[in-house]
Amino acid sequence: MIAILSRQGVTKTNMNIKKKNFFLIILSFFLFFSDSFQSAASETSIDISVRIKDIVNDNTTLQCYSGFLCNAQHLRKLYESNNYQPLWIKNGKVSDNAVNFLKFIDKISDEGLNPQHYNHNLITELIKTAEKNNSIDEFAFLDMSLSSSFLSLSSHLISGRINPRVIYGSWTLKSSETDAGPLLLDTITSGGNVTEVLRGMIHKDPHYLSLKSYLKKYREIAKNNGWEKFGESPRLEKGMNHKKVETLRQILYTTGDFTSANLLSPVFDNDLEKALIKFQTRHGLSPDGQVGQQTATALNMPVEARIKQIELNMESWRWLPRELGEKYLIINIANFELELFEKGNKIMQMKTVVGKPYRMTPVFSSEINQIVLNPHWHVPRSIAVNDILPDIKNNLNTISKKRLKVYARNKNGVSEINPNEADWSQINKRNFNYYFVQPPGDFNALGRIKFNLPNEFDVYLHGTSQKNLFLKNKRDFSSGCVRLEDPLALALYLLKDDARWSKEKIEKIIQQGNTASINIAHSLPAHFLYWTAWVDEKDNIHFREDIYNREELMEKILQDYIKRDKKNMALNLGIKREVNAIK
Repeated sequence: MIAILSRQGVTKTNMNIKKKNFFLIILSFFLFFSDSFQSAASETSIDISVRIKDIVNDNTTLQCYSGFLCNAQHLRKLYESNNYQPLWIKNGKVSDNAVNFLKFIDKISDEGLNPQHYNHNLITELIKTAEKNNSIDEFAFLDMSLSSSFLSLSSHLISGRINPRVIYGSWTLKSSETDAGPLLLDTITSGGNVTEVLRGMIHKDPHYLSLKSYLKKYREIAKNNGWEKFGESPRLEKGMNHKKVETLRQILYTTGDFTSANLLSPVFDNDLEKALIKFQTRHGLSPDGQVGQQTATALNMPVEARIKQIELNMESWRWLPRELGEKYLIINIANFELELFEKGNKIMQMKTVVGKPYRMTPVFSSEINQIVLNPHWHVPRSIAVNDILPDIKNNLNTISKKRLKVYARNKNGVSEINPNEADWSQINKRNFNYYFVQPPGDFNALGRIKFNLPNEFDVYLHGTSQKNLFLKNKRDFSSGCVRLEDPLALALYLLKDDARWSKEKIEKIIQQGNTASINIAHSLPAHFLYWTAWVDEKDNIHFREDIYNREELMEKILQDYIKRDKKNMALNLGIKREVNAIK
């Protein structure tokens, strides 16, 4: 087709050509300088890479930039696998992942963690200055600081800050683990979202999430100056008129136990009594509706202490595997209670008696694999020499009173002896060569039912002849084993799928006094744990006394490390750490 153009059309065409040529010149100009910028950015990345390599390969300069977690070896492995290329800096610019990661750290206090343990302020300052100064050293330092903080934070989210074996030498539960370095590298190189990866590491168990919710609530209470200190007071009960009653109303209103708007009355009325009973129940106190010494102590506990308690119990949850099993038992030592869960639902609950503070029930996991009806009690040596021997020296009738059989070990083996034949006054821990056995019966220390579960501590679940102990709120009276309020109920549950064992048959064997061992077809996981704060099914938070001072030890380990961390923010690689508790 031939186009015939008018003079005006030719003029317009020439103008368009000139415009196109002008834009081509401008485009070429920008392309030239863009290439120069890209080349400069590329050179910057190369320089950063060289600096990172220098740091990684020099043991005297490679440091643990997060301070709180010494992960220099992980950093080295991470950057070696990426050929020392920066992970968070691209073309001389801080990546969106870095900015978003900093925002994530800023909110990490929601999980009971401290943003400053992950270099929040340092990273914030470096992001502000690195680009402005175009400093290779600052870029390298920023990149490695971000990576180190990621390694620290991911480890803490997945399996906690403290190694539980430092607190509980008996710890056998395997916590969740992941190799965070390759995960970080894969996420960044594939264009993934680092913060989404971290969100996926947060514990999703409803119990943990409930504690998290209450952490937020209690921090809000703290922002509003907490609750008034109750102070000292005479015993208060319903019907009394006292100035401290108004203080009691204010405290219980703040904690959510008292919902009435009547906060100024000094009269201890029925509504206040109900609120106090709820408070006492949540704190494991005798729910008598009266303010005695123990209740006053709980009322005087400041909100900051409760916040710390919640944070430490969230830490305890992070130690656990993300899946405890379809069916399992939890014995909460601090709450003197057993709970049985099936498909996430609690189907059984009973009181327990646990070890005394100087004979603590260990924290561990095992599986119940056998039930013993009418068990014999083979008295552990520690109990024999520390408890029974002193009683025998004081009164020989102790043996007959406890209905013990005495066995002597000699070169010919073991044989039962007449207790009167031994000169107990001359026997001590060093030359004690006997052992005691208590036969089955209502007097037996193990009760009528014993549950065996393999463990190195010789701990098991069993009944008891001292039923009166379950009437007490604080039940730390045993020598380490756990006594059950209703062992028959647990036995029936474990044998419910075994047609050979009915309630009537079990009760008949118990009445006859014959010892019978029953192997369980499907063993039941049992977790002996230690929680002093948790949220129940009605969304009420509970607090318990730290009877073994284990959370006190947790806090001390954390604070000691933080103090040392502040004194020397960067821990030189190769310096042996004095505390091996931090993972």
